[in-house]
Amino acid sequence: MLRRLLTLLTAAMVLAAVAPALASAASAGPGRIGFIRNATSPFDPYLTGSSQAQREWMGQHYAGMRGYPPFFDQALSWAPPSDFYRDLYSLYRDADADKAAMQQHPEWVLRDGQNRKLFIPSGCDGTSCPQYAGDIGSPGFRAWWISQARLDLDKGYAGVFIDDVNLEMRVSDASEQDADPIDPRTGHPMTDSAWRRYLADFTVEISEALPDASITQNAHWWIKHSDPDNQRSIDSADVIELERGFNDAGITHGGGIFGYETFLNHIDWLHARGKSVIVEPYGLNPQKREYEMASLFLVHQGNDAISSDFQANPDNWWPGWETDLGAPQGARHEWKGLWRRDFEQGVVLVNQPDSATRTVDLDGPYRRLGADDATSVTLPQSRGAVLIGSTNREPTTTTTTVAPDPTAGGVVVQGEVMDPDAGKVTITVERRKPRGWAKVRRTTLAGTGPFRKRVGGLSKGRYRAVARFAGSRDFSASRSKARPFRVRKSKS
Repeated sequence: MLRRLLTLLTAAMVLAAVAPALASAASAGPGRIGFIRNATSPFDPYLTGSSQAQREWMGQHYAGMRGYPPFFDQALSWAPPSDFYRDLYSLYRDADADKAAMQQHPEWVLRDGQNRKLFIPSGCDGTSCPQYAGDIGSPGFRAWWISQARLDLDKGYAGVFIDDVNLEMRVSDASEQDADPIDPRTGHPMTDSAWRRYLADFTVEISEALPDASITQNAHWWIKHSDPDNQRSIDSADVIELERGFNDAGITHGGGIFGYETFLNHIDWLHARGKSVIVEPYGLNPQKREYEMASLFLVHQGNDAISSDFQANPDNWWPGWETDLGAPQGARHEWKGLWRRDFEQGVVLVNQPDSATRTVDLDGPYRRLGADDATSVTLPQSRGAVLIGSTNREPTTTTTTVAPDPTAGGVVVQGEVMDPDAGKVTITVERRKPRGWAKVRRTTLAGTGPFRKRVGGLSKGRYRAVARFAGSRDFSASRSKARPFRVRKSKS
């Protein structure tokens, strides 16, 4: 682990020596989420035709990149620290090195009971698939895989991103239907326990063979933490990718096997084992993006990152990716039916999937990320809010008294907000109904200190009045006690 961290640090120092403008502005921190740019095909023009200014910009804004050899190799001289992509058990049908390996070692491809070649279930057309399923239990296949990874590392990559680290066996026929491979070591169908053991053995072997490389695994998150093979595989990595992130449509409410709270707890578990995480959501829009960021901030521990292609290029960059909320002020906690976490310079709120829409008043004015100032937020299910503003505000006290005003058929509400010299006070009058209280009047007064407001035109009945100071940049919000009163005669 230490050797890998030193490798990344050395790579960052080399970049800074070559071009000081590429220094650590993009790094994650206690209140800042790092950003990883996955350089898939649409990003190719920035690898082949970027200007020096764009290259410096990428070094300042990307904490790292993920490249695909050999095309990405041309960017290694200027790119921020970059991992290369490699699938754990695929043998590509059309890749020269993989074709040569399969021709020399046909036994490296898993087969079913009818001796038909099996595949990784992706991009299949019914007759074939782009990736054959390699035998992760084969010492020869493992050694060849590691030798190919070493060739790429020697080009100057900082580490390797390993895809499909699937402790649940994912092998199919050419129609993407699950298939049972024959285990070449037993001659019988491969068991789930054997698959998990082979996979963990393989990832440990990779870690031991590549001690200077940073290793990122794209791994399933719902596997039991008590599973020893899961523990061995996780412990062989430095970073764990959580593909689809919090926007995964399969995540449900609560603490079930695929629950949102289970997902949060899994990240806590990874952190406890010394791992950083990368979430990679797909199909983002502004609302999903804020939800992803707010959710990751709930568990962020300083070295986590988001990978996305949404407004993520040098000429189409969203400045909110650089948000720094400062040091966390504690762990996440439940608040008014939402998940909340406080930072020195802001707050994040999340309404998890399959929850009722919630509207909450905030404990002071904030600026919502990418939006205007807000004193309240409304969050449907699977939505979050990243709120900018100091959480270290001076406390305030708001007091009220009420005096019936028979001549106006109403009440005079007066009181005072202690200490602040700016802000707004909102007075709310509610009427007693058979099933609770109903709002009938609401008025907002500018300024603080003493205030007085006559509220008239009320019908006969029982009421209560409450005053709320919305807070300011330096002072927290506060609310008075609800003061009851009765209107005995309506204004004629």
